[in-house]
Amino acid sequence: MKTRTRCLISLGFIICVAVSLRAQGLSELGKGLEASTRAASTVMSGVQSGMMSEYRVTPRHVEKYVSKQLSNMQLSSIRPTIALPDPSVQFSIFQAIAPGIDAEKANVFSGTVFTGKDGNMYGVIPAHSLAHSEVDRALPRHFNIRIYRDGYQLDIPAHVAVAGAASMLDLALVEIPQEATSLFKPVEIDRRLIQRGDEFATYGFVNGQLVYMPTRRVSSQTAVAIRTNMPLPRDHRAGLCGALVRDEATGNMVGVHIGSRPIHTDSRAVFGREGLYINRRRLSSEDNDIGYVAPVFEADLLVDAYHNNGEAYFPFQLNGHTLLDLRLDEYISYVKLLDENGKQLWQRGFEFKFGYIAVEEQINALSPRYIEFTVRRAQWDAQNPEFYREMRNKYDKTRMTYRYDFQEGKIVFMSKSKQ
Repeated sequence: MKTRTRCLISLGFIICVAVSLRAQGLSELGKGLEASTRAASTVMSGVQSGMMSEYRVTPRHVEKYVSKQLSNMQLSSIRPTIALPDPSVQFSIFQAIAPGIDAEKANVFSGTVFTGKDGNMYGVIPAHSLAHSEVDRALPRHFNIRIYRDGYQLDIPAHVAVAGAASMLDLALVEIPQEATSLFKPVEIDRRLIQRGDEFATYGFVNGQLVYMPTRRVSSQTAVAIRTNMPLPRDHRAGLCGALVRDEATGNMVGVHIGSRPIHTDSRAVFGREGLYINRRRLSSEDNDIGYVAPVFEADLLVDAYHNNGEAYFPFQLNGHTLLDLRLDEYISYVKLLDENGKQLWQRGFEFKFGYIAVEEQINALSPRYIEFTVRRAQWDAQNPEFYREMRNKYDKTRMTYRYDFQEGKIVFMSKSKQ
């Protein structure tokens, strides 16, 4: 591992350091930095706030990591956080940040540390946090896990081992260096059936500050996401994706926060002198916003893929039909519904997230004989494998088109891209 000089960041200033630290030196450095740190707090509507608190791990764990990874870490005073009902949860979450980029200029995401089905410790972040190119301010494949321990900020080098497609299974598995595992307390996975009305808590980071949402209520589910309410102001959500969603009764992980979106008021078609037009859509109250949670089966799939050369499969299901088994990194970019004569009834392309609910509603309304859909695959960039992208142009050699017969219950046609 190459030795690098990292920037030591305080809330008030930046100092570059590359020094040898022992336990006594670590303590002295912390005292000097702490004197220059400004106390700060963030109080958000719908978010738990409280007295400032600092949590600690055994000093020898910090010293051990410092001695082994000195050239790849960053130290500064701890940022004050809100008091948590269970302080140990702070050892199960982290911030994910691209190395060598000012935190104020980069997109910083949350992450969760969990125990996989194989008994090993892993981290998980949203797949959409991965950068597409050099100009993208998101995360490259190799990034830093940022945590606060024993009064210090630590940046731990980590990398993505395997990733899903952001528009379908929006999670990526992170390998944590063995020498840093003692700094974490991984959460266990709760694989129980999630039901409408269930309530869970969320722990993550927004703009570098710890955020705790005591209650999120499940409203509905699709095959790849749990929908909840979103009790957090729209301008205070940046960086929350990757946050731990936890059952407070058991302390176990039930999912990972992967995004939110506002709800628009219903638009109405109006006939005027110039013909048909649509009224401008307006945002509804923040209270109606939808939050999205990746269910834990996706974390299990990531671990399966980790042990199987990146391959793991999940069923693509619509209205009770299993159309096809998709790879973890595959996604649906286009859907067309056809009648028994092959006439098109409805079609839609999906530039970002695949719309399970929209497609199922049209199937129910139109009763098509066939559904035709295009499958593509997210990939690490061949020229620079630090970047991960979903190819959506005609040059995508992974593109496959399938036609499924709802009456016969099987694929009746398929074609591969000729590019």
